Amino acid sequence: MKWPSIFLLLLCLAATLPARAQDDLAWASGSWFNPNRNYEGFVVQVLPDNIAVVTWFTYPPEGEEGEQAWMIGTGRTEGERIIVDEMLRPVGATFGPDFDPDDVSREPWGTLEITFADCNTALAEYQGPQAFGSGSTDLVRLTAIDDVECDASTVPDPDRIIAGRSGLWYDPNHDGEGWMIEVLTEGTVLVYWFTYDDQGRQVWLIGQARAFGKTLWIEDMLITRGTRFGDAFNSEDVELIPWGDFGFLFEDCRNARMRYASWDQRFGEGTLVPKRLAFLAGTECVEQAPAAAPLSAGSWRFAADMGVAVTETASAAAGDYAYTAGGHGHYDRLSRFDLAANSWQSMPPMPGARHHPIMTSDGERIYVAGGYSQRYGAEVAHDNFWRFDPALGSWEDLSPLPQSRAAGDAVFMHGKIWIVGGEGQGGSMLAYDVMTGEWSLFPSDVRALRDHMQAVAFENEIWWIGGRTDSSTSNRVLIWNPVTREWREGPSLFYARSGFSAAVVQGQILVTAGERIDLMPAQLIPSLEVFAPGSDGWVQGPSPPILVHGTTGASVNGRLVITAGSDIAGSLSDNRATQIYEPAEN
Repeated sequence: MKWPSIFLLLLCLAATLPARAQDDLAWASGSWFNPNRNYEGFVVQVLPDNIAVVTWFTYPPEGEEGEQAWMIGTGRTEGERIIVDEMLRPVGATFGPDFDPDDVSREPWGTLEITFADCNTALAEYQGPQAFGSGSTDLVRLTAIDDVECDASTVPDPDRIIAGRSGLWYDPNHDGEGWMIEVLTEGTVLVYWFTYDDQGRQVWLIGQARAFGKTLWIEDMLITRGTRFGDAFNSEDVELIPWGDFGFLFEDCRNARMRYASWDQRFGEGTLVPKRLAFLAGTECVEQAPAAAPLSAGSWRFAADMGVAVTETASAAAGDYAYTAGGHGHYDRLSRFDLAANSWQSMPPMPGARHHPIMTSDGERIYVAGGYSQRYGAEVAHDNFWRFDPALGSWEDLSPLPQSRAAGDAVFMHGKIWIVGGEGQGGSMLAYDVMTGEWSLFPSDVRALRDHMQAVAFENEIWWIGGRTDSSTSNRVLIWNPVTREWREGPSLFYARSGFSAAVVQGQILVTAGERIDLMPAQLIPSLEVFAPGSDGWVQGPSPPILVHGTTGASVNGRLVITAGSDIAGSLSDNRATQIYEPAEN
């Protein structure tokens, strides 16, 4: 980064720093602000060897163009102080693909000194140019880096050692802008993006979300405006404006890929290739977090049956309930299972009869897409897209699918309904934005053109699991990342299967049931397969009491619920059972 020359030194340090390098002031890393001046503050990043980087995110002085301002400086730690002898104010570059590092003008701004009274309070004193003046402000801690404690002897929790992703990141082809990343407790990540608008004026963006696996996706990056620096500052005048999506894939401890899509036409959408500029003192970066204990030691039990034999249905969870739609013997029906009451309830019927429908939930409402209406041999996939609102008890006909589908699956991720796989027109993955009502198409993978498969949203990615073609059944798993928009091979299942159940339960993927009709005779598939975060592969668990196919399952309150399905491979049956898998407590 062509900010002060010290940043080139930091780049060299980043390549040679030891793990968990210490600094007496390491605990000061994080965000600090004055509660009376909300929506401005300081990002402090303490590096090894008594180096600290501080960015002040604020607003321009009165009479100056632009809506935001930020100053950055590299200083030193001395006792309980951070001293920055030269704060800089970069301006001039254009956001996006036309960004030219040579356009960045690094204007000297002044000095900054922060004195820490204790772990949670500090005083910032500054001397700036005439427009900003000089002064001081009391600070309190807003955020703290996970596992970096005031007590230097604290041992980091191995389950949360991703704190090492905190630090300074930048794209070498975009010298002059970059990200300051803070990993907070429970995997929450706070991102500041210090950049420019289309006129070269300073812009800073802020967003927060939980990182899963190696992927961070923030749906609501924010930009601010409305006030001015110093005595003219009024936090009540600040507007928080939604800016757009921000995705960050940590490929390893030093390299990442990033994607953004703004609703503001000045910024548009694009990709960047971040590199780590510096590690934080007191943190350690590991390529892979320790694997979680798999939920493979649980047990199955029966619950109230549906009252009707059904198969080739679709299920999804919303709130505390599992919903099952369509299917043979249940064509236009929507049924709801209350886990707590152990009872089924008939809901308002769907707008049309369907078997092999595609179904998911946004957590509150149910979405049903496509499916077949004809029976036995004359099936043609439909393009219907319906939404059921349990609070209103009514169905809504939404914009139809761009491509008709049946016998596929759907997931809800990042504010979109993703239609994955299935039979019908084309082979694209379809994405419906629940806010705008617009459809987008994304390339599928030729390895993944299968029906009777399952998909789950897991660790901010889409997993395409199993399924079949006309001549074979697969145990293959393919994973799509929203940052790269690329597919990669995942860990294969023990058993090839189609027409099965898959759901994310307590943060782990559970797969069970299904059939193989490419074998003679056709066979039902035994076993439960579990994939835990950080694992290299699947672990087998107990088979359900009744082996079935044609039921997709739903995750409700930490349990897997599978409803009916046929217990005869390749055919219908009179099975009505509801089977529930209860994971054992780890």
